[in-house]
Formats: sequence, structure tokens, C-alpha cells
Amino acid sequence: MKLIVDLENVNLASVNKKYVNKNFALSNEYRNFKDAVSWSAKAHLIDKEFDALGRFKMLIEFSAATDIDNVIKPVLDGIFRVGIIEADDKNVLELTVKKRPIKRGKLGSIQVYLEQI
Repeated sequence: MKLIVDLENVNLASVNKKYVNKNFALSNEYRNFKDAVSWSAKAHLIDKEFDALGRFKMLIEFSAATDIDNVIKPVLDGIFRVGIIEADDKNVLELTVKKRPIKRGKLGSIQVYLEQI
């Protein structure tokens, strides 16, 4: 598996805090985390390293106080945004998520690995 996102000392956004109002405006927290994931993914990849239309398995390892499922959506959104995977998670066939709990209020970390299958 190839490391595509490696972020330390980051505030991991929760899908529960995605929107700030009923007009579905993205919160700054969500947008900033998604942007950080996108930039990290771009920095770790060589152009055309993966076939964007291919099928994938993904491993997400993170440390945070949030629920284990809260980081999945912003991570996928950030990766799709840069075109590594076509903008639909139907091509992610296997997803493993591992959480290392930390105290609430502490900054976390996240590593995302991707493999084409």
C-alpha cells in the first residue's frame, strides 16, 4: 500500500460538523481538513500513479478523540477532489479504519494508504 496522506498535529474534522447552516455551507473546520488531506495527497503522489477509474482498497489510521466513522467522509472528499480516485467512492471496495484514541482537545494525526486492486 502507498502512503498518500500523512498529517501530524491536525484538527480532524468531523462529518457531524460539515455544515454551518441550513444552506449547506461547509464549515471552515471541515473545509480546512479536507484541503489539508488534498494537499498531502498531491504531495505524496506521482502524476498518473493510479488509474483514477480503477478499484481500490484503503487504510485510514488516525489518532483523535472523535468517533471512528467521523473522519471517513472528509478523507474521501479530500482524495476525490484531487482526482486520485474518480469522484465517487463506489470504486473503494475495501476500507479499513484504525483509531488511536487521544484526549479530547489534543491535535491528532492521520495517515491514509491506498492500493489499486
